[in-house]
Amino acid sequence: MEIPQDVVRELQDILKGDFPLFMAAMGQSPHGGLRFNSRKVRNKEYLALGCSEKIPWTEWGFYCDQENAARHPYHHGGIFYIQEPSAMAPAEILSPHRGQWVLDLCAAPGGKSTRLAEFLGDSGFLVANDISNSRCRGLLHNMERFGMKNAVVTNETPERLREHFGPIFDRVLVDAPCSGQGMFRKEPSLLKEYVSGRERPYSQWQREILNAAVDLTAPGGEIVYSTCTFTVAENEAIIDDFLREHHDFYPLPIPLSNGFAPGVDNMPGTVRLWPHQVKGEGHFVAHLAKKGSAPSKKDCNGTIEQDTIEVWERFLAENEIQTPSGIITRHKNALFLTAQGIPLCRGLKVVCRGLYLGDIKKDRFSPSQPWSLSLSKADIDSPLVFPVDSMEIDAYLKGLTVKAHAPKGYHVIFADAVPLGWVKSDGMGTLKNLYPPAWRNL
Repeated sequence: MEIPQDVVRELQDILKGDFPLFMAAMGQSPHGGLRFNSRKVRNKEYLALGCSEKIPWTEWGFYCDQENAARHPYHHGGIFYIQEPSAMAPAEILSPHRGQWVLDLCAAPGGKSTRLAEFLGDSGFLVANDISNSRCRGLLHNMERFGMKNAVVTNETPERLREHFGPIFDRVLVDAPCSGQGMFRKEPSLLKEYVSGRERPYSQWQREILNAAVDLTAPGGEIVYSTCTFTVAENEAIIDDFLREHHDFYPLPIPLSNGFAPGVDNMPGTVRLWPHQVKGEGHFVAHLAKKGSAPSKKDCNGTIEQDTIEVWERFLAENEIQTPSGIITRHKNALFLTAQGIPLCRGLKVVCRGLYLGDIKKDRFSPSQPWSLSLSKADIDSPLVFPVDSMEIDAYLKGLTVKAHAPKGYHVIFADAVPLGWVKSDGMGTLKNLYPPAWRNL
């Protein structure tokens, strides 16, 4: 790997005697990782994928071969997220508590947002935002696989969010756009992008986003800032300038364990993950806290109220599905399930508010794929369960017709204990496959 000379010179200055170790590590193969969904793991499903070595800085991360992982039934069912091991660190360092309000300001493709949602469970409120419309589609897909009802996906600028919400979030994650030097080993294409994109004003963008985060963080709240690049200009220099300008913030210590190294010049509240010191790619993380104490009540222009929808209630009764806990709301013909206390977010570009349940079409209800992934066998009187390695599961994920006897109506297909999606039985042994074409194993 031929690293650009400007990067080499800076790394030599930072690492000094460790630079040869760094270069040797960059010549080795990258480490694959899978992060399992703590809300869905029931029977140590990670063992079925050959995952035995844990990533030490996260409870649910494992070093695993990623080849064909995206085609595995458990991936379809939201059991795990394919994520680079070092990229799992920022959400673990932020570690929100149940009931808190959390903002992921640069959320796509969703690896960190899905983990933050796990910390919250069905409590609190998560905003997963990305400024890019195209990247929001991937973000939404991953949030849907994990089945969160207390999350809102938005497609806004940080400035618009600041104007709408103000300082109300207990935890804010800024996984900032960066030059990506830390990912050269894992994704060689980023090396070409780095060379062609040298003039991109990453430092300016990072400062603007972090400054917007200031006015979104409640007193007593915390910010985690992270990048996947090596240069001081996008890491320690950003944090140094930030703390000079914002005297109401101070650094929080990050434990130097599991191979985490201190930031350059031992800057407080910062760590670096170096490829020669951890089994992962290059990362920088800073942990900051805002002085003061959080207000006891959040006011965000009203909260969502329950709608009464007869066609939905009839669908549940006819197909013997338990009524989900939460608030049912309607937007045009679509139904959503949200948690108590979720704000309206009126005026923002909301991609999805809560868990998308399905659509009302004339006098009937058509269930959604995301809703099926949030269900368990206990929620359904007649679940259709097949072994994860069965022909039926393989056929289902390819969009083919499945043969099995089931009462007439809608049913959820399970791979062992993992829900995968809907079928519609004719009552005579044929199950119409309702798996979305865009999700299929083709």
